[in-house]
Amino acid sequence: MVFNKKAISPVVATALLLVVAVVAVVGFQSWFTTFQSKQLTDVELQTSSGGAAIQIERVQEDLVYILNRGNTAVSVADFTVTSADGDYVCSPGATPVSITTGVTSYACAKDAGTYVAGERVSVILETASGLVTGDYLAK
Repeated sequence: MVFNKKAISPVVATALLLVVAVVAVVGFQSWFTTFQSKQLTDVELQTSSGGAAIQIERVQEDLVYILNRGNTAVSVADFTVTSADGDYVCSPGATPVSITTGVTSYACAKDAGTYVAGERVSVILETASGLVTGDYLAK
């Protein structure tokens, strides 16, 4: 009995298996690098500044949301929010704002109305351990 079926050669099959394996390893390495970087950043935030980890979450409507991801309350001595075109928005510096651990707080309402979705603003927070800055698009 003679079989006349065609199949791929062992060389081509081996090459295909190698390509699939390499693509899988590269994909996993990329994912793992991103995951590891995020975990290290979270640990660094939680252990820096004596357990305080201030992070600006977002700017929305008339508020700036700040999150303390650390394990101690943080006193924000001053914060400034300016719009992208340089116009002064607000800077309530005289009274320190206490950001409790694990709680998202709104910090600074825009003096002249609300933040427009897509408006670029710059936020600067001054804490005892240093400055936290960032540019954000209002939501």
